[in-house]
Amino acid sequence: MNPISITCKHESLESCLALAATQGIGLEIQSFAFPPLLNDDNWEEMVTFYANRLQNFHGPVALHGAFMDMAPGSPDKNFLQITRDRTLRDFEIAKRLNAKTVVFHANFIATIHNDDYREGWTKRMVQFYKPIAREAENMDLCVVLENMWEFDPSIIRRVVEEVGSSALAACLDVGHSQLFSHLLLEDWLQDLDGWIAHVHINNNYGEIDEHLALDDGVLDYEKILPRLAELPRNPTIVLEIERLEDIEHSLSFFKLPHSEKS
Repeated sequence: MNPISITCKHESLESCLALAATQGIGLEIQSFAFPPLLNDDNWEEMVTFYANRLQNFHGPVALHGAFMDMAPGSPDKNFLQITRDRTLRDFEIAKRLNAKTVVFHANFIATIHNDDYREGWTKRMVQFYKPIAREAENMDLCVVLENMWEFDPSIIRRVVEEVGSSALAACLDVGHSQLFSHLLLEDWLQDLDGWIAHVHINNNYGEIDEHLALDDGVLDYEKILPRLAELPRNPTIVLEIERLEDIEHSLSFFKLPHSEKS
């Protein structure tokens, strides 16, 4: 069975921590992905607070890294430096929280379809992530690149292939692949295949990224989950769902000790 985790933000930490502990599953901490905590002068104190709260938590922990305006494929060296600084700070936070996986968005500008941009972006991403992956290896971390605006799975695959590090893999967001790509989910699964180490799941109605319960939307998880279980890397399946009651309900899709269908 794939490892199961749930996401939590700062306002839902206590309830998600309690649920994860009860179910014997993991947590993906998303509190540090957004500017309010990133820009707080007391961010180190907040990391200490999280480390203390997680001290007696025995499930696996992942960290969602900084998200807004991160530009690892930028041609501007100043933007690259800010992105590098944020990335390395996230590594420090991950180590403090005993997280083994750090999630970053690839942030490809999907409205630009010309080949020159795509080739240049890929080259710059590889240049950025080669030293980042070496640092991740040294810290016993795995970085996973998540699709969001990317319309084609090979955009991310080429980066992880060319970097060629055990510390860099892919995070497949099923909802994003349905919303922002014309390709079928099966196309994404076949293309990324063994590169997928982490999967975000939730549902939507085909218009916006709503993070709904697994049976509330256009995606059929009764068919999707068995297919995810076939992936060769046995990736962690992460319920990235907004409301606690929807998380609890969606856990019934899995054979957990205290889920509704158990």
